[in-house]
Amino acid sequence: MSKGPGKWQQMILSELVTKEAFYLRGLLGRHCTKAQYNALLRAAQTLESEGKINITRFRFGAAWCIGKTVVHRILTTFTGNDRMKMDQF
Repeated sequence: MSKGPGKWQQMILSELVTKEAFYLRGLLGRHCTKAQYNALLRAAQTLESEGKINITRFRFGAAWCIGKTVVHRILTTFTGNDRMKMDQF
């Protein structure tokens, strides 16, 4: 049995205290391993299934193989226009 949120989940929840939405990969920086990103993604998916956060995935590119995962607060919606605003900052 889990004793509470793990380190990845705590990182996600603490980021949502100061921001309404953020790119998941932005928590790790440019030089992260695939294993680190996958662990962070699993943590986000667990939080989403528990109803603590929302996740929106945007896909773009010729083959729809490039995408970004946005984590945002529960009971909020996140649209393509919102994503465009985030890209400007």
